[in-house]
Amino acid sequence: MYSWVAPPASTASGAGSAMPLPAIARRREARLRRLVIGEAGRFPELGRTYWERGFERGLATLADRLQRLAERGLLRLEDPQLAAQQFAEMLLWVPVNRVMFCGEAGALTPAEIDRYANGGAHALLTADGTNPSE
Repeated sequence: MYSWVAPPASTASGAGSAMPLPAIARRREARLRRLVIGEAGRFPELGRTYWERGFERGLATLADRLQRLAERGLLRLEDPQLAAQQFAEMLLWVPVNRVMFCGEAGALTPAEIDRYANGGAHALLTADGTNPSE
């Protein structure tokens, strides 16, 4: 439905997606994230680097894509960076925490990935006042 949000489930690497929901919710990435968060107090530079080269970079890419949609008249927004942060939160909060707390058993299915991606896109467009059915 909203192909600009996430790639098809068959390309779960997140390559080319606006926000790599499948990648960040995969088991391997969840284990790495838990490790980095657990050691951030002892190794703050490690946590900062992970943040800057991972999530912050993804937010910048998403903000750029949202800005392009706004320039095409498909989305109204005043602050692309804030919109990207809020959109990412809608997409990632439940899936990432499910994997973080449940481990392997919390892995998302392709259908769940699509559900979160499309639900987040619908919420963004509805809140924006853009008609999602157009």
